Amino acid sequence: MDEELQKPAEEEVEEDVLLEWEFNEYERPERSKKWYLVAGLAAIALLVYALLAHNYIFGVIIILVALIYFLYDLHESPKVQFAITPAGVRVGRKFIRHRDITHFWIVYKPGHVKALYLRPAVWTVPQLSIPLEDQDPLQVRGTLLQYVPENLNEEDEPVSEALGRMLKL
Repeated sequence: MDEELQKPAEEEVEEDVLLEWEFNEYERPERSKKWYLVAGLAAIALLVYALLAHNYIFGVIIILVALIYFLYDLHESPKVQFAITPAGVRVGRKFIRHRDITHFWIVYKPGHVKALYLRPAVWTVPQLSIPLEDQDPLQVRGTLLQYVPENLNEEDEPVSEALGRMLKL
C-alpha cells in the first residue's frame, strides 16, 4: 500500500478502539476431490497447449500457479487484526486514517458474503475487503458512518471476489 496512506500501527496515536475483530488473511474454500481432478486436468490441458504453441513462459506460469495453490492448501491462513478507531482503521500492522478513505460499503448476503469494503483515496492503493466474521453489519456501518461516507450505489461484492468464491479459488 501507498506510504502516504499508512503508518505502522505502533505510531498510531493511542485512541479508543471502537470495534475490533480478527479474520483469516485469505479464505480456504472447501474443495472436493472432483474440484482437484478438474483443476488438474485443466492445468495439464493448458500445459499441453503451451508446449504445442511453443509458449514456454505460459507453461511456467501454469506450473507456478498450480504450485502456489498446492502450497496454500498445506498451510493455515494467518489471522489479521482489524480495528476501527476515532482516527482511522488498523489492518494488521498498517493504519489508514479516515480522511484517506474515499468511501465504504458493506455487502451482507447471509450464507454467502458478509464483508466490509474500503476504497482508499489514492488510486494506487487497492480497495480493501474485510470479512465481518461475527460482527453485526449494522454496528460496523453505524460506527464507520461517523467518519467515512458510505457508497449506497455499491450493492455487491467485486466480480473478482464473486468469481473466486464460485470457482473456489
